Amino acid sequence: MSTTTARVLLFGGTGGPDTSGALVAALRAAIRVPATLREETELVRADARALVVERTDELFGIELGDALLTAWSTYRRLVRAAERTAADPGLIERVELFAHEAEATYRPRVDVLVDGVERGTVHFELRLSFAVEALLVELHAGAIVAVHAGRCVVTAELSCEDAKVTAPRSAEYQVPALVRLDRPYILVRA
Repeated sequence: MSTTTARVLLFGGTGGPDTSGALVAALRAAIRVPATLREETELVRADARALVVERTDELFGIELGDALLTAWSTYRRLVRAAERTAADPGLIERVELFAHEAEATYRPRVDVLVDGVERGTVHFELRLSFAVEALLVELHAGAIVAVHAGRCVVTAELSCEDAKVTAPRSAEYQVPALVRLDRPYILVRA
């Protein structure tokens, strides 16, 4: 895969229009307009559905590596190591993370407005599960600066108003390729 977003994992493609097209088709089939719009004309309901789909396509460009870093930010071993490296600017620590699972859940919502008046909200849930093999995380100055070795299986599930939009989809990644650290990921401010 050329990109590692939740959208690509769920719908395939390159992350461009091909992926967005698959997401749009799945969402159009899954989205139920809020009950408060049922008395509106079909044109208004269709327009509301199209706007929800458009906004949702933007919401699921979440980088999987960023989601994994966010999940790791609660790991005590990493936070303690980050605190030590923040307190001692010359210290670099390497923390081995044994095989583990992590999860990140996102609950975006799209408010539906008709003539500037809120008429309802469409709720989504994106659940990302990471099954990570043992790996080595390097920390300096309170931040993750490198991830060495390790593989991970990522599973994504998407639902809309508690109804599944897609079946769970999984893919395996090399963690250093998934977690791209263009800059340190700060866990503790130095």
